[in-house]
Amino acid sequence: MDPIPKGAVLDYHDYGNPDGAVRNFALFDDQDESNKVLVGEYGVARNNCNEVLWKDHRKRPWWIARVAEAVFYLGVERNPDKVFGCAFAPLLQNIESYQWNPNLITFNANTSVIPKSTSFHVMGLLSNNRFTTLLSVEYSEEYDPRFWVAGLNDDINTYVWKGAVYNTTTEGEFEINFPGSQ
Repeated sequence: MDPIPKGAVLDYHDYGNPDGAVRNFALFDDQDESNKVLVGEYGVARNNCNEVLWKDHRKRPWWIARVAEAVFYLGVERNPDKVFGCAFAPLLQNIESYQWNPNLITFNANTSVIPKSTSFHVMGLLSNNRFTTLLSVEYSEEYDPRFWVAGLNDDINTYVWKGAVYNTTTEGEFEINFPGSQ
């Protein structure tokens, strides 16, 4: 008997390392469509090779982690029929007293200065360019180190392509052709 009843909503949380977030790019590809997923909390909070211990979490955001979060988020966007929401966590950090790192938004009593993390800007870039229809993609190469997703925003009749390149020093090309664009 399947331990997860059909129709149950699953709440996924992950505070892993960059390589783990990239491995999870395809996490929801084979998810049973009868069980929707809410990614209730995700964020890369520790270095590669560290165990999941809050004391080992990075004090400040760093670049490879943000690219890894983008790769994970692209994987979420490839599965709109299975994943219905995605939220970064930890969300808010009072710079004077906090428990977790890194956070999306940092604040203190000075409301004129509210620093937003690099994760905030990655999420903004990806979420401000939405699509309403996922497009199937023909590709000749495997994902990794290049990851992508494509869609159509029916509201404004615009094609949207999103991509991220993770942890490589080699050059790579993308050739993107949408119907009617040649």
